[in-house]
Amino acid sequence: MESKVKLQLNSKQLLIRAAKELFWEFGIKKISVEEICQKAEISKMTFYRNFRNKGDIAIELMEQMANQSMEEFRNIMNLHIPFTEKVMHMIDQKSANTKGISKAFISDIYLGNSEGLRNALDKMQGDRMEEIMKYFAIAQETGEIRKDLNLQFLMYMMNDIKAKLTDKNLGAMYPKEEDLIMELTNFFFKGILP
Repeated sequence: MESKVKLQLNSKQLLIRAAKELFWEFGIKKISVEEICQKAEISKMTFYRNFRNKGDIAIELMEQMANQSMEEFRNIMNLHIPFTEKVMHMIDQKSANTKGISKAFISDIYLGNSEGLRNALDKMQGDRMEEIMKYFAIAQETGEIRKDLNLQFLMYMMNDIKAKLTDKNLGAMYPKEEDLIMELTNFFFKGILP
């Protein structure tokens, strides 16, 4: 029984890894369950043992990515280095995590018609935002973030990033989606420093 569970976990992770590669490059809408299975070299039957549909694997992927990103953020924030160096680490983390991301993927996440995916993403972002704001409040108290910065404004602007990512005029200014993401990240993080 134990080896069957290990095999299922491995199969699930292989499916998620394959889905990420495909979704990242082509978006979610354009990829089929069959293509995910082919990429992972796993049968459709195994796919359906782990996920009900393509939307379920997309949600699982987004949850794993959000959890990994949050864990990396916590690790950076707990380093005993100046906040400006933490910001540089956060920017590097964002760069690594968005490498090769496509406009199609961003569009499918934020503008797609999957209510389940949008709801899951909104919940993940809301949960993360509360924790991020606690770290930023501490940094503001110690003078590492501008004292005059309204943290509610900061939260509002962070939530507005998805509107910026899906803005066609803004997106047209950048050849790759990751370039736009990094521009927004740099603009945002460097704007909070004293």
